[in-house]
Amino acid sequence: MDREELRLWTEAWDIIQSMTDLKSLKVTLHAHKAEVPYERRKLMCEPMMKIKGLRRFDLVVPHDDEGNWDFAEDAPFTIIRGVNPQLETEE
Repeated sequence: MDREELRLWTEAWDIIQSMTDLKSLKVTLHAHKAEVPYERRKLMCEPMMKIKGLRRFDLVVPHDDEGNWDFAEDAPFTIIRGVNPQLETEE
């Protein structure tokens, strides 16, 4: 993350945190072409860790993500592995 990207990301989470009537939130991360380093994952999640009081807060990571998320064990969100798009079927 460069400084501008981090600033915008943090501002977005400040706005979300100010939404007092927000009860549920689902954030979906899209796959990257390369592995996202542990430190970047941690930095990205820092503003998300401040979100409190939601009934449900899901962080959907790519189905094939093998990264380490141990820093988020006590996070206010639940990490969910996304569906493999190759396995999705039309209803």
